[in-house]
Amino acid sequence: MAASIYMTTRELPRGLVSYCYGPLFHQFGCIAGSQENAIQAYKDEYNCICMPGGIEEAMQGFESSYKLIWKSSSGNERRGFARLALQANATIVPFGTRNGEEMFFNLIVIYGISNHVEVFFFNNEKSCLRCALDKLEHSCPVRAGIVFGKPIVPMKNESKADLAKRTKKELQELIDKVNPGGHSYMKALQ
Repeated sequence: MAASIYMTTRELPRGLVSYCYGPLFHQFGCIAGSQENAIQAYKDEYNCICMPGGIEEAMQGFESSYKLIWKSSSGNERRGFARLALQANATIVPFGTRNGEEMFFNLIVIYGISNHVEVFFFNNEKSCLRCALDKLEHSCPVRAGIVFGKPIVPMKNESKADLAKRTKKELQELIDKVNPGGHSYMKALQ
């Protein structure tokens, strides 16, 4: 994704990542995903990549493929990115991955097992467990790619709740357009 943004803007963006993955991704220019770090990156004239839901949403499994999960595990609506966009006067550019869920095929039906096991772990441990179990997956030769949607510019006096709602709508529409019919290995292999 960063490469796609770089090819368009000729500027390498800063990825905002969960603190537990910071050391791993720091060498690639990523920063800890706090509001303060993101605001500073914008002040330093960097574009930022922010994925509402991040690793928590990514670890939901194939049964949630291509469906936005707009509530965190704590039950809160995802609005931090909207607050950040309003504070930084930033434009939001939604993106979706074509066949992203089909890029890997799990030879062992591990999702049922891992969903049962992960109940006993908290956020970071759960993510690490799922990552370990997902190592049993194998790549699948599908036509994949990143598709960018229309830029979303915050409107004057727009609340973070309204901006988040508008972004959610636009992003889900983009995901549905890019992956019509949802999860399908057969469609992805064509």
